[in-house]
Amino acid sequence: MRNETYFLRQLSFSTAFVLPALFAFAPDAIAQCVASAGTVAVPANGATVTCYAGQTSTAQIGDGTTSATVNLQDNHFLNQATAGADGIYLQTATVTLGTGARIDNVNKAIITTGVGNITTGSGAQINATSVGIESYASNSTVILGDNTQVNSGSIGILESSNAAITLSAGAEINAGTIGIDNIFTASKKVTVTLGSNAQIIAGSTGVNAKYTDISMQSGAKISGSTRAGVYMLPGGGGGVTNVITLASGAEISSASNIAAIYVGDGDLTLTNAGLIRDPAATALNVYGKNNTITNSGTITGTTGIIIGGGGAATGSIANQAGGLIQGTAGPGIHLNASSNLAGGITNAAGATISGVTGIAITNTSSVSGSITTSGTITGTGGTAITLNNLSGATPININGGAINGDVTDSNPSAGHSPVTIGGNFSTNGNFTVSGLAIRSGDTLTISSGNTVSLDTMAAAPAGT
Repeated sequence: MRNETYFLRQLSFSTAFVLPALFAFAPDAIAQCVASAGTVAVPANGATVTCYAGQTSTAQIGDGTTSATVNLQDNHFLNQATAGADGIYLQTATVTLGTGARIDNVNKAIITTGVGNITTGSGAQINATSVGIESYASNSTVILGDNTQVNSGSIGILESSNAAITLSAGAEINAGTIGIDNIFTASKKVTVTLGSNAQIIAGSTGVNAKYTDISMQSGAKISGSTRAGVYMLPGGGGGVTNVITLASGAEISSASNIAAIYVGDGDLTLTNAGLIRDPAATALNVYGKNNTITNSGTITGTTGIIIGGGGAATGSIANQAGGLIQGTAGPGIHLNASSNLAGGITNAAGATISGVTGIAITNTSSVSGSITTSGTITGTGGTAITLNNLSGATPININGGAINGDVTDSNPSAGHSPVTIGGNFSTNGNFTVSGLAIRSGDTLTISSGNTVSLDTMAAAPAGT
């Protein structure tokens, strides 16, 4: 009995001694975030802050005084516990959110006062009451992985200098006012790439910038409700070309009284195989001087396209087969304010330009590169092409197709509106122009009830 009692006492003593040694370091093994130098709240310059997979942290990373790298591993949840605080606040920073990682309940989710390079994994999410991502230095980058969401009460991504932003397939920016904002510095440009089915949806403006290049794959969408889908502010200094490309199935839209796309400064190179629309205003409103617009999709608004920047020495509009340029309450294409398109307006076979007036050239403007059509031009209000107070020659080449409505020059005696018939063509309206020529071997049929009034009748050009 004595031996058994002694053994039990030994076992009891040993157990009491060993158990604390086995579990003394357990709390550190499940730490939420750690800094390689400094602290999570103020990481040392050059440090790395790692927030572990599957954990939830509740405090701000950085205070804006240092530069560091931050890794939120897969499914880490930074759920800010302090009202009005931010998520990550650093100078120059590289920030990575892993698959399914999330930043929530913050004023601003990520702020970098220097260059910010932000990358998210698939399905990551950023939720902020004010701004999702904010960077202040040139050449910052943001890459949102597949199906990432940035949801903000005000601005989705705010950049103040040159920046590149990529939304991978299915990624979204949903913003209360502006999706992407880059307006602070003249002559700076933000480059935006949207993968398939990615979208930027904003209460005011989808993309707001001095200058921007935008590339959109099928199913991608940019929408601004009360201002514009894409708005480029005047006053950037000019001399910069904005390049916007929409693949088939992509869309830029607005329901505002401004435009789906508004270019207040700089030039525009637009290639559209998708949809540009604004049911309440002009679809494409451009004030740059040298604009190249190529359309095989649909551009539709109260006016389809307005170009009014003056000059435009090398500009052109090409409406390709299958393309529709439409004005529901105004012209399909309106050129005004002493502008000129030296590259001309081309309407290919199978393409349509339609509006209350199909094409309106007004206010001492001209199309020195000619209006050339093999497709359809329709004026639902009775005038297909109006030439009012031309500043220079605006030849019209008709190579077949249909013109539904009148073709009128307000001053045909000035000799600025010569018409050449280059295919077999029948009128569906009256012509009042400076001159007419019919190529050898082609025919012009003046339909019943129509008239053709000329200042001169030119000799027939050689057949082609």
